[in-house]
Amino acid sequence: MGMVKMSGIFAKKIIPQIIMVTVCVLMLAEYFTSIPGLGTYAGIIRSFVIIIGSIALGLGAIAALTYHGGHIMRRTPGRWLYSLVLILGMLTMSITGFLGWMDQPIFAYLWNNVTVPAQQTVYSLLMFYIAFAAYRALRATNLESTIFTIVALTIMVTNAPLLETLLPPVAEFGGWLFQTPNVGSARAYTIAATVGSIAIYVRTLLGRELGMLGAGKGDS
Repeated sequence: MGMVKMSGIFAKKIIPQIIMVTVCVLMLAEYFTSIPGLGTYAGIIRSFVIIIGSIALGLGAIAALTYHGGHIMRRTPGRWLYSLVLILGMLTMSITGFLGWMDQPIFAYLWNNVTVPAQQTVYSLLMFYIAFAAYRALRATNLESTIFTIVALTIMVTNAPLLETLLPPVAEFGGWLFQTPNVGSARAYTIAATVGSIAIYVRTLLGRELGMLGAGKGDS
């Protein structure tokens, strides 16, 4: 039993970790050094990334067909018609896209007259959700929310041409808020995120971060 467990851990944890560390070191060395021959192997790895991405896309399409095809076969109330429209649309766009992309009349018509208007509709509907979220957020119930409300209203005035003309001092103050405190805090967030990413990379290379391999605490 002990040998079986050790072999399972080796197959599930050690081998993927060795592959991951080797690939990471190779790609870093290829980017930061000029060692002859590394570019060829790095190019092969990048080709594998494209291949794996294509396979994942195919698996996603198969999963969608299986899931929604099941609803169509079972005539699931309130779902199967939507599943039928989804599958027909996916198959139509995929086939016509392979036949000529935007040069294919059916694909171009569906893209310009269905996909693009649908995207614009979704974006326009998001405006109502954003407005409602802003209404709920802009409530001066304590000091922090009061500061947040004042800053938000000031930035709104800065970006509204009419209010910017009627209230120049407020617009200038909003511009200062946007250019100075906002830029400074954004840079701080960027630095913190970069340091955190480097820490994750180092832990991964040292074998201390195994979450991406599906290994939990009980597997280490």
